[in-house]
Amino acid sequence: MYVMMRKTSSTTAKSGEATVNTPFRKALMSLTVVVLTVIATITAVRQTAARSLTAWSAAWTASTMYLLPSVLLSASGFPASATLSGRIGLPAAADAVSPQQRLSSIGYLPSAVITGKSRQAAAALAPAGAAESAEPARPGPADRWPFERPWIVAHRGVSMHAPENTFAAFDLALREGADFIELDVRRSRDGRLVVIHDATVDRTTNGRGRVADLPWEELNRLDAGSWFSPAFSGQPLPLLEEVLDRYTGKIGLLVELKEPDAEGELAGLLIRRGLQNGLENRLIVQSFHADSMHRLRKLLPELQIGVLTGQTGKKPTEKDLDRFAAFADFINVRLDLADAGLVRRIHERGALTLVWTVRHAVEVGRLLQAGVDGIVTDDPALVPRERGQGGSREMS
Repeated sequence: MYVMMRKTSSTTAKSGEATVNTPFRKALMSLTVVVLTVIATITAVRQTAARSLTAWSAAWTASTMYLLPSVLLSASGFPASATLSGRIGLPAAADAVSPQQRLSSIGYLPSAVITGKSRQAAAALAPAGAAESAEPARPGPADRWPFERPWIVAHRGVSMHAPENTFAAFDLALREGADFIELDVRRSRDGRLVVIHDATVDRTTNGRGRVADLPWEELNRLDAGSWFSPAFSGQPLPLLEEVLDRYTGKIGLLVELKEPDAEGELAGLLIRRGLQNGLENRLIVQSFHADSMHRLRKLLPELQIGVLTGQTGKKPTEKDLDRFAAFADFINVRLDLADAGLVRRIHERGALTLVWTVRHAVEVGRLLQAGVDGIVTDDPALVPRERGQGGSREMS
């Protein structure tokens, strides 16, 4: 009986010890999991925050959603190995589809189309060791952009030597080796997309009236060349579809949509011609109407989108830049507002900038020093090409 009492006492003591130790061990395990998970979460969020605000938000949300279940499961005795198995890397995957990564091939800026200071900035923003661990860059659609910086963009064609927004001016831009033609588009009364800058036909044709009030049949009969010189008599107003058919695959196109609600017609036209991918077709659409470009981004996610800013004579604010960069690939600023600081702030947000409009050679130097990505000019000859970097401009 004495032996049985000792056995019972011993069993009771061990049971009490287990009762005490089990909650303590579970609490210690839970605390360890929480600490390690918090460290991993903060690390992932900080690394992702360096890339973009959108990616930071996605990373924080994903990490928080992962952290809370991990704590609850560990407190209930769930194996800690599930929490520490490496799935905390999920936020980085969220960044892979960030809108600001559309052009990226190295670093966290669209470096396939940026050289010089912008490429150095991209390398500086990349996490330590990224260059060693990253796979070799493979040729992709971004490599089809012109490789020289800055791009030369012929404003309304070579409008210094030919009537603006005509085939004559566009053909001259192609012959002079411009990288892009910039052109303006308005909608006629019957919904055709007509290439013309002004709201009326008065200045650049022999007609009168608002473009929006005239049918295409009447617009098509106007002379858009004689006002500039008798040598260009008979030049017609082009349709956007004619410009796309004539120049796509030969030179880049920078299309400015003048009206704030014509993005639907434009999207339909590009879809019918299979031109939804801006990189493959060297096609950029821009506008002063940021909301219109935001809607166009949703209609055509692969199109290259630009926002024009500076029309009021004021530089865009930090809030403006953040808003534009959330959906636009380009933030294009007025000549007198462009400086190295503004260019840097645009590049830091993963966007590029084309500066408008250069009409004198003296204006070019400071833009080159500021590191702009393109110069919109009435005369491409004003922007020098570095010897040895030219070569064919035919698009592959």
